[in-house]
Amino acid sequence: MSNILMFSHKEVFSDGKTFGPSIRLWELAKALIKKGHKITIVEKNRKKEETKENIKFIEYNTRYILKNIKKYDVAFIQLWFNDKEFLSRIKIPIVVDVYAPYLLEHIHYDYKKTDDDFWRFTDDILLSTLIPFQYGDYFICASKRQRHYYLGLLAAIGRLNPYNKNKDIVGIVPFGVKSGRPIGGKKILREIIPKDKKIILWMSTFFNWLNPMQTAKIMYELSKKSNKYVLAVVGAKSPFVYKKLYEDNYKQFYDFVKDKKMLDKSVFIFDYADYKDVDSIYNESDLFIATYKQNILETELSYRTRVSEAMYGRLPVIVSGGDIVSDFVKEYKTGIVIDNKSEAEIAQSIISLDKKQISTMKKNIEKFLSNNTWNKLIDPLDNFCRKPFTDKTKKDFIFEQLVDSRRDFLLHLRDDRDKKEGHNKDLQEELNQRKNDISKSKEDTHVFENLLTERDAEINDFKRILIDIKKENAIITEKKNEIVREKDEIVREKDRIIEIVTEKNKELIKERDEKEYIISELKKKISFLEGKLGDIRHSITYPLYKITHSFGKTNFGKILQKLLK
Repeated sequence: MSNILMFSHKEVFSDGKTFGPSIRLWELAKALIKKGHKITIVEKNRKKEETKENIKFIEYNTRYILKNIKKYDVAFIQLWFNDKEFLSRIKIPIVVDVYAPYLLEHIHYDYKKTDDDFWRFTDDILLSTLIPFQYGDYFICASKRQRHYYLGLLAAIGRLNPYNKNKDIVGIVPFGVKSGRPIGGKKILREIIPKDKKIILWMSTFFNWLNPMQTAKIMYELSKKSNKYVLAVVGAKSPFVYKKLYEDNYKQFYDFVKDKKMLDKSVFIFDYADYKDVDSIYNESDLFIATYKQNILETELSYRTRVSEAMYGRLPVIVSGGDIVSDFVKEYKTGIVIDNKSEAEIAQSIISLDKKQISTMKKNIEKFLSNNTWNKLIDPLDNFCRKPFTDKTKKDFIFEQLVDSRRDFLLHLRDDRDKKEGHNKDLQEELNQRKNDISKSKEDTHVFENLLTERDAEINDFKRILIDIKKENAIITEKKNEIVREKDEIVREKDRIIEIVTEKNKELIKERDEKEYIISELKKKISFLEGKLGDIRHSITYPLYKITHSFGKTNFGKILQKLLK
């Protein structure tokens, strides 16, 4: 079991009065006590410690709390707890209750289109609402619709990431109902309203997202058909919220019922009730009504706590529709869902309710109550508190820190953007100058086009001449090629003749060499003969040869010479 420290931004019971968030905190605390946990509630504006129903109440003293924080296992805060310095120093798991779509409720505040109101919404609501989402470890909401909404929000700020993907950090804990029956017999409404009148109870502040005028019109139609029903409005003005949240609706409602002479006849207005008197008010009433704007996000995501509380009071309910609790009304058949019916139709439906129908609705209410007590709905929160854990990734995804870490980069991008914008400006000026130049040159372009046309004609003439030249060049080239061929033939013939002459020359040289050799040999022989002749001249033979030379031409002489030789 865990020791749980629960924080309340207001006194849970302020002069005996309380409102939705405080009721939820108180009932959750009591349900956790029954599960065996220890609960301490920290309240702002509390002067002294006290204990109620085993729940300890202490003063909101940050120094004391931080000093003793390790004595606790779990811290529990509501969505509007936005002290980030304090949250950053809490070193135990933090549960955040986000059952009220606080951001969407503020869409319906009267914010003007001024800088002051813009930053009032941005600083006081948008940014401050993100703080508990950054520091929480586990979140509880009131319905599946809300779970989807908050999963989207958590994903957007990095709380759903690759490093905690296996952890379910959003549980569903609807606004439950108390066990037992309402106890109280105090006369509050009946002090003014006659006993013969059936009381239709409206018990909620006239918030901007509600539609009390629809109830006023239903009562007007009802008063025209029956005088046995009256409307008791309890707590239209709340001491816990800004007047801006209800004063416009209140004025319209009040002016309407006064103008229709319904005030204090069929419509009675009561102050905000003490919490201890609520059961008595339920016991005095016959029906409960809550009308609100449809087709808006607040309705789609809200959990109409006053309606489920009224069913604890065993009152059949009349509701507009579009929210999760009106779906329960349809499912369990515990009342009338208006949807798109007119005020006259709803008035007739109320008149048509008989005792049997009322009895059936009340039996069905018991079925709803048995499935929606706090003890049955507390399980997701109880399970976390039994095994609390800290999401270690949350310290890495603190939105402001991520923004700060990227600030230099963003400033660099801004400087780069400014440079580019300056460059773009220069380019734009240059572009404009170019456009002016182009505009000025259009006339010149027209002249140039005429010149180009004339030039085109000249070029066409040149082209024709060029074609003729090409043809002549082709003929010349052919002639040239023919001459080249003839030249080549002459060269080949010349080479052939040179080859023949060369061969002939070689033969002549050879023949010459042979003759020169023969001559050389002959010269040798002649030289030899001359030598021999000289010898002969000195011998007998020579004179005889010389004698015979004179008749050597005769046959006898020839023979004689041969002999001599």
